[in-house]
Amino acid sequence: RESKKESDIKDIWALVAESKAEEEKKEEKSPNHEPVILFVGPRLSGKTSLVHSYMFKDKPGGAPSSTVSLEYKYTRSSVGVNDKELSHFWELGGGRSLVNLLDMAVTFDNIKDLLAVVVVDLSKPSRVVDELQYWLQLIKQRVQLCIANAGANGPALS
Repeated sequence: RESKKESDIKDIWALVAESKAEEEKKEEKSPNHEPVILFVGPRLSGKTSLVHSYMFKDKPGGAPSSTVSLEYKYTRSSVGVNDKELSHFWELGGGRSLVNLLDMAVTFDNIKDLLAVVVVDLSKPSRVVDELQYWLQLIKQRVQLCIANAGANGPALS
């Protein structure tokens, strides 16, 4: 049996301390990411109701009015003891007629933190697949365009 030197053996608390120090270094290097949630879908599919029910879950109230164009909202949530997290909500109203407004909501700076929510009207089941394909393709094209434009201008997506 070989005996190990005492200097080669680390106790568990030293390993935990090293691991914590490495995590803190990683957090210092990476910028603060803020989630961006984009709601798209056909007119009257429930996008506004979905956003409203999340943002005002503690305040039951009347039905929200329909979104006419592109609407922006944000929430600030407590994370931990002293930290706050900002979340950005974009909602594209008007269905397919206002898709050019996506250029404002989907940018190279936020695509790493982007979550796209496609809301469909289940009362029209024959349109569900068509709507999903349309919106997913549109978002994919916008993201690809952002990356291509950024690549031509220099910054890389990491």
